[in-house]
Amino acid sequence: MSGLYFYASGKTIDVYCLPSLWEGLSIALLEAMAMKKTIIATAVDGTKEVVQNEYNGLFIEPGNSDDLANAILKVAANKTMRETLAVNAFNTITEDFNIKQMVIKIENIYSALFAKKDIT
Repeated sequence: MSGLYFYASGKTIDVYCLPSLWEGLSIALLEAMAMKKTIIATAVDGTKEVVQNEYNGLFIEPGNSDDLANAILKVAANKTMRETLAVNAFNTITEDFNIKQMVIKIENIYSALFAKKDIT
């Protein structure tokens, strides 16, 4: 049988697609990246804060099903690209979204709020 396909069974997937028209910071996206999955997502708020096009995922235009299909075919045909995007996605999560970094980011938010209210 010829053609391109992805193996998907149970919790095993090769590619995670998030073709949202709008999005906050998607926990499912972060989880897929933490599981070393190749990411295809729309370039919308929230997603743009985490995904860097052609580094740790691929961006598609919101509402463009042809763009989505072409991105899926692109990563299906290129195992090296798929694996590189997945590893970079994982590295993004482990470097930028680990507990230490998240505590620092939350502390910075509180510090900025306290500074605005002149609270010490």
